[in-house]
Amino acid sequence: MTTQAQFPGAGYSRPNVAAADSLTHTVYGESGESFGEFDFSDIDAPRQLVSDLVTAFRSGTGSTGRWRSKSSVREVASLLRRFAVDGLVPDYADGL
Repeated sequence: MTTQAQFPGAGYSRPNVAAADSLTHTVYGESGESFGEFDFSDIDAPRQLVSDLVTAFRSGTGSTGRWRSKSSVREVASLLRRFAVDGLVPDYADGL
């Protein structure tokens, strides 16, 4: 038996994950499940630094990004916070 692909109905649009200048980003998994909303607005670091890190996070967790599992998304969000505040990232954080 062949399985047919399921496409969204008429009028469907992808959920809005964040405004371009927002420090909040909602991440969705490959099956459309929500991995949660990540709010970086409380990080005590220069706004431009945090904004640039969130842009990289947004790119890395997008549909063509390298962080696709819930655990990797949460780990990278944690690393982003530590890097912004302390400037420290463990060696295994390659690619942030």
